[in-house]
Amino acid sequence: MPLYKVKLSYPTVLVIRDKTYHLFPGKEIELPSARTAQIVKTYLKLGYLEPVKHKKKTEKAKEVKEAEKIEKTGNPEEGGK
Repeated sequence: MPLYKVKLSYPTVLVIRDKTYHLFPGKEIELPSARTAQIVKTYLKLGYLEPVKHKKKTEKAKEVKEAEKIEKTGNPEEGGK
């Protein structure tokens, strides 16, 4: 399922094919494709959702590694380097 960033200014609940999705402003959420779910297509056209480009696996791994360092040291200055 594609990843979308919620551009709404208020929380919203969507029900698509008997599954509930909670949309919170500024958060990213996986939703069914706009090709298969008309409401997602409509929200995209209205600007309520924005597609998120997938990060490369190496970028994700680097972010996880940095987060683990921060968790261990408790200091973002030490953990981020």
